[in-house]
Amino acid sequence: MLLLTIPHEVMILASVVRTEDVDNKNFKLALKYENIDEKTRDSIIKFIFNKMREQLKLLK
Repeated sequence: MLLLTIPHEVMILASVVRTEDVDNKNFKLALKYENIDEKTRDSIIKFIFNKMREQLKLLK
């Protein structure tokens, strides 16, 4: 189970597809969401696009 705060809390069942060590303390995960409904999926996509827009503004 995965708890995301985007900005509201969403509980999602996910399985780990891949892991990658970044350094001694951190690592990256690739996850596959299981049985995700369309509303939750749309919320995640909206959150990601908003974060990408914020990062692009910082680069300008």
